[in-house]
Amino acid sequence: MKPIVGVVAVCLAVVVSALGGKPVEESTTTATTIRSVYELETLFEEQQNAFLPISPPSEDVYVHAHDPVIPVDWKKFPREFTQQMYAEMDANGYPIYRILIYEDPITRETVFLNSYGTEIYRLESKQGYDPYAWQKTTFQVSDVSELSEWTSWIFDPAHIASEFMLIPETFYADYESSRQELAAMESMMAPMSMMMSLPAVVTNLQMAIGSTSNGTVEIEIGWPVDFTNRLEIYAATDLVEADWLLAVTNISTLGSSSYIWEDTDTNQTQRMYAAGNMDIDSDGDGIPDAREKYIFKTNPNLADTDGDGINDGDEISNGTDPLKADTDGDGLHDGIEDALATSVQTNGNGGVLIVVPNEGWYHATDPDLNLVYLGDE
Repeated sequence: MKPIVGVVAVCLAVVVSALGGKPVEESTTTATTIRSVYELETLFEEQQNAFLPISPPSEDVYVHAHDPVIPVDWKKFPREFTQQMYAEMDANGYPIYRILIYEDPITRETVFLNSYGTEIYRLESKQGYDPYAWQKTTFQVSDVSELSEWTSWIFDPAHIASEFMLIPETFYADYESSRQELAAMESMMAPMSMMMSLPAVVTNLQMAIGSTSNGTVEIEIGWPVDFTNRLEIYAATDLVEADWLLAVTNISTLGSSSYIWEDTDTNQTQRMYAAGNMDIDSDGDGIPDAREKYIFKTNPNLADTDGDGINDGDEISNGTDPLKADTDGDGLHDGIEDALATSVQTNGNGGVLIVVPNEGWYHATDPDLNLVYLGDE
């Protein structure tokens, strides 16, 4: 399993509502007491199913924090589980137990970590469990191998972990009463528009989301003091379709530590954002890594993703598909057509006829251009 982190080096995706500007979160609290490790596993599975369609496009595990504190009765939990749980006292002296749950991508077991990040328990996967069932149904494929490696990872349930806060059932009623009173006071004192602030010291690319009084969304990007590369902002409305578009480009980071952009597109019910480093091009194909990942779906570490002899940047400029070696499906690789500036016609005999301007006709028997000269034009 890859490290569980909240911020990634190249980009950070944040899911917001375009109407209210708040992060996606639980809309209601639940007073149902968790009485076994299996009930806790079921709650985790519900969170997986809810957040899988909007799983951020990062290679790291996405951690979703379940906001409401949940009452728990420890009596039926395994002893090795409860012996390794540690309470944290909140501001009012209530004991809160934090636990992180994830799915092991290899064994498909459900893994439980305590507040120190120590593994304390595992549950075997249910009989007949198919981790790719959602992908098969959503993308209408019979086998996950039909999907790209990127897609199969992003929408793998092991990509999502959930953190829960538990409180002993005997304290729950008092805790909830105090919480509601505090929430009511904060609601009365809160301004009409609030911004999620960046931390005082930014050590990586970070994003904060807020709303304005006119209903638009504000995105603030922060960067370290020694960061000098330009940035871009990408936006999407559907992570299943991965419909990312370039929203803002060429953002200068010189002479400042943050940038604020207002998204005035208020016709969306939800909106996802990502910030990318515009001046990192690992494979030298002329396309920033983040743009390859989000916009073009090409490999940022491979200049020629489809292996047709033309680098991805040139293919995009030429109008051919950097993900298909033979964009027009005529049996000849794009790189060969481009190199010869050819006009290609199908001859119906298992190959293609190639017209090389001012030179003549050739017969190509395979996409790698085994040419047979046929005569002048």
